[in-house]
Amino acid sequence: MGIGIDVDLRGTVNNDSDDDSPGFGKQIYFPIILANNIMLEPSFSYYSKEIEMDYDNSSIIDEKDEENTMLLQIGIYMTKKYKDMRAYAGFNIGRASIIREYTINENQEYDFNYFHPTLGLEYLINQNFSFGIEALLPSVTFEDELEGVGKYNYKTTSSDYNMKLRMYF
Repeated sequence: MGIGIDVDLRGTVNNDSDDDSPGFGKQIYFPIILANNIMLEPSFSYYSKEIEMDYDNSSIIDEKDEENTMLLQIGIYMTKKYKDMRAYAGFNIGRASIIREYTINENQEYDFNYFHPTLGLEYLINQNFSFGIEALLPSVTFEDELEGVGKYNYKTTSSDYNMKLRMYF
């Protein structure tokens, strides 16, 4: 059993830009090494953003926009240990929930499904600490019913990587 965190050399993964993309927090992992070279790694992340506009002009309505995002997922991997290294291959499956509340516009709520194959390698610094890198191919799907219009389907797949610090106890 252990705990792990993302090491992000690209800067923040949160979205503080003005576009409409959701923000995601850095993940916290809970690796569990089982017998028969199997590793389970549940994880979660949380992100919250609040923007307030207090206008000086009393004829304009003050605005407050909020966004809350939660991601829950589990990684299931086959592992192989080589001296001070552990290689693993498997997949992650999970679900993200995004809730946006607006003062003026209609509130939005989205649920996304996540799936991604993963290949990873971690260097075991000692029996309690490791540093690892993963290559992954995340696929995100989302489906929504647009009232009076039809069905909206969203799917994206892209290559990515993670760097992780893990502590085992």
